[in-house]
Amino acid sequence: MAYDTTGAPQAPPPPQGDPPGTVGALVWGVVGVTVLPLIGSIVAVVMGGNARDRAAAMGRPEPSMATAGRVLGWVGLALVLIPLVLFLVVGLIAGVAFLGQ
Repeated sequence: MAYDTTGAPQAPPPPQGDPPGTVGALVWGVVGVTVLPLIGSIVAVVMGGNARDRAAAMGRPEPSMATAGRVLGWVGLALVLIPLVLFLVVGLIAGVAFLGQ
């Protein structure tokens, strides 16, 4: 424990640096947009959320790398899910039209 010049104990200094998972969220966000679209994006969103929660518990603002990782994760999920939904809708419409003939 640290003491000031009068001998009274001082509170320990706040921890320095970003909370764990901030860099990992960004890395997985990039991986989710490029190499592993679904898995990487989900991991990036989860890790970015965890890093945000840890930063809030430490009384700090959300780290920008965690924010970037979460955004990339959501973009990666959109890049996977929007074409999938469109494919299913077009297939359903084509199937109904084919059966209606």
